Amino acid sequence: MKLGDEQKQRIEKQLSEVTNGGFACPICGNLQWRFNETLSEIRTFSEGKLSLKSLIPLVVATCTKCSHIVAFNAVQLGLFEDEGAENDD
Repeated sequence: MKLGDEQKQRIEKQLSEVTNGGFACPICGNLQWRFNETLSEIRTFSEGKLSLKSLIPLVVATCTKCSHIVAFNAVQLGLFEDEGAENDD
């Protein structure tokens, strides 16, 4: 999913609030980050089986100096409401 301008502004506002204006890369100390234009996702482990029940949408940021990646839960950032996991049974 490509992020719109409103969503990008919400991400910036939320992260600024929770990080007191910014956060340093834990690897190199750099303060500059590049955010992906699209959401990513991870899936929770389900005993080695493919499951679509527990997908977590992520906003991914990459350090502009060392390329370290950090991910933030897009639901908790308020990009959209958590409507619950869909069943894949």
